[in-house]
Amino acid sequence: PRHPDNAMYNGAVSKLEALGERGSFSNRKELEQAAGQIVFEAKVSGLQRIDHVLPNKSGDGFFAVQGEMTDPAMQRVFVDRNQAQSQPLEQSSRQAAQESQRQVQQNAYQAQQHAETRSGPSL
Repeated sequence: PRHPDNAMYNGAVSKLEALGERGSFSNRKELEQAAGQIVFEAKVSGLQRIDHVLPNKSGDGFFAVQGEMTDPAMQRVFVDRNQAQSQPLEQSSRQAAQESQRQVQQNAYQAQQHAETRSGPSL
């Protein structure tokens, strides 16, 4: 079965590829591992999608951005380069899936709490 975050991962890969030399990856595996870690960090930070991936000025990490760069309401998350390119893709994938499941459970719990609050006390 396909991973629920496969589209987000493929988008991160293509955005890292678009960086070219600014991405500074030694090989394809590092790029793919970095993309996996970027997706995980984006999920944990509440991003729904990744519109841009940019290296920071010092070159020791990346910013994953949701929204337009000129929009003050854009959301972003920083991902450390060394951690990102050394984290096994399988581990990032597993963590992202667990985070997705946690978010689904949290949303279900909040919806239940909201429904109970609206219905008032019961006897």
